[in-house]
Amino acid sequence: DKFSQSVNLNGLQDTIIPHNIAVGNTHANAYIVYDTSDIGTGYLITDASKLSEVRAPWVYKEIPVTPLIDALPKELTKVDVLRMDIEGSEFMVLMGAKHLIENNPKLVIVTEWDNRYLQRYGKVEDLVSYLSEQKFRFWGIDKGGLQEMSADEMISAASPKDVVISRE
Repeated sequence: DKFSQSVNLNGLQDTIIPHNIAVGNTHANAYIVYDTSDIGTGYLITDASKLSEVRAPWVYKEIPVTPLIDALPKELTKVDVLRMDIEGSEFMVLMGAKHLIENNPKLVIVTEWDNRYLQRYGKVEDLVSYLSEQKFRFWGIDKGGLQEMSADEMISAASPKDVVISRE
């Protein structure tokens, strides 16, 4: 795949070890749905009954899903930064990463935040509430730098935005 090719071309095979899995909130199988004409797109369908909604040029492929904590090397005990841009699946990853979130007080999450996509996997209010309970604060990234956002602004965000989610 293109990611593995990039790792090899950049001589990073001792630093980056690609795993052909999706990360979510549980061990399961899901379907990655992507546009064959745009490799920058894709999202997960966890309910096979929704596959009938997939229309060309979009296609799907069954893949395994595992919680983030199980995808990480066992010897990794500290995570400082979690970077994601996974078309709404951030919801599943974060809800499946509670152990990681609760045991890494300096964790900073940098992600694309798009309520249209996040709501595919649950209530955005529940995700924001959980993060707020864990003492996280929210900042939008824009041309002027970081702009703090309230929990209500995260819930009602009308357009996609890159955000930083941090306790500090």
